[in-house]
Amino acid sequence: MVWVDGIRRREDLSAPVASPEVSVRRRRYPLLQLLAVAAFFASAWFIAQPYLPQLVAGQPELDALSATLPQQPKADHIAASFPQAPLPAAFRLRIPAIELNEPIFDGQDANVLEKGVWHLPWSAGALDGNVVLAGHRWLPGSPVRPFFRLTEVTVGDWIYLSSATEERAYQVSEVLTVLPTDTWIEDPTETARLTLYTCAPLLTGAKRFVVVAQPAEASS
Repeated sequence: MVWVDGIRRREDLSAPVASPEVSVRRRRYPLLQLLAVAAFFASAWFIAQPYLPQLVAGQPELDALSATLPQQPKADHIAASFPQAPLPAAFRLRIPAIELNEPIFDGQDANVLEKGVWHLPWSAGALDGNVVLAGHRWLPGSPVRPFFRLTEVTVGDWIYLSSATEERAYQVSEVLTVLPTDTWIEDPTETARLTLYTCAPLLTGAKRFVVVAQPAEASS
């Protein structure tokens, strides 16, 4: 019973009345949703933090891979002992395991990496010695670069250097991860060998993922 205008009346018991517990629960749900959204963005920020400086600068791999590349043969005796030459014209790199089929570019500095797969000029030409090819996995404005899937290559996969007139087959003998300062991967070899490398992990230049392959006749 309640008093209304001085008259004692019975309450309308048919009107729904929210219990205190329901009211608290209703107030609590928006707060929980807000906390969930905040937690999501905080987690995304924490995960992305190592990459933010590179992404903001727009140079995730553009400088990272080229920074440690020497701009000339590492020593005069290397150049003298292993005469360098461009690869034969119009050669392409094929790796069926990762559906890669890309032209190979010659050039004197790492700017060639912006075009695609780069044949390092101080490495072997004419498909003899250590033929070294480098490439990006990612660049600003061009998310997928030629070596985007290079880290999927495994021992035993086949790699081909081909032109309109010839094709050389190589079989992967080793995959490894090294530091940017480990430029020995580019060193000349007296026997034929193919070396491919790119930055790893994706979006960083912290390390180099390297694929080493031997000519088919040597690996068989």
